[in-house]
Amino acid sequence: MGKNPAVSPFRRTSLIPFAPFLNISNIRLIQGLPYLTMAVLAAIGLETLTAFILRMIAVVKNKPYESVQSKLKQKVILIVYPLVLTAFFLVNIPVIVWSLKDQIREYSPVFGNVYLDDRLKNAFAFINNNYPAKTIVLSTFYTGNYLPVYTHTLSFIGHTSYTANVSLKEKAVMKFFENKMTWEEAAKFLKDNKIKLVFQGPEEKPLYNGLLYPNHLKPVFMEDVASIYEVK
Repeated sequence: MGKNPAVSPFRRTSLIPFAPFLNISNIRLIQGLPYLTMAVLAAIGLETLTAFILRMIAVVKNKPYESVQSKLKQKVILIVYPLVLTAFFLVNIPVIVWSLKDQIREYSPVFGNVYLDDRLKNAFAFINNNYPAKTIVLSTFYTGNYLPVYTHTLSFIGHTSYTANVSLKEKAVMKFFENKMTWEEAAKFLKDNKIKLVFQGPEEKPLYNGLLYPNHLKPVFMEDVASIYEVK
């Protein structure tokens, strides 16, 4: 059986008051609501456009609107709806292309976006067994998206929509993992952002594969696939 597309937004709305108890992000629930209103507006717009065209036909043919509507409405719908959808798609092609390119840029190398290295499980287990929940961890953008899934940590940088000043933070993070900060800059960066752990995994090691800032970081987990540092 088909599903009513309007059901999901209504469910999301009803869940908002209970989100904290269900451990669901309110932001996630609210983000889906505009689609319901946009769908309603689109339906109203298409109906209004169809009615306008039928009225124009009635005026041109000098016939009653009701007569034209009963005879031609289905034909007009079969012409107008596909044309509007095609125009909408063509207008949005540049946005779709940009979005795909941006996602490829953000989540590279591509294989890491599909399969996580099984050896990372040891690193995740080490964090979960040795550090309290909501420990702030520094990593690059992509790693920051999956770390909270497999560990009970908080990422300094992660999902674009939920990271304040993400572009500025991303530049600072890249400079840090490329080992290009001075020791003073690194110390200030770690302290100001209350970072407790640094995760140097498959996305970070290609940037700099040596030990990071030994004056400020103590290696506590060292494997080929990932290194974890504790801020001194």
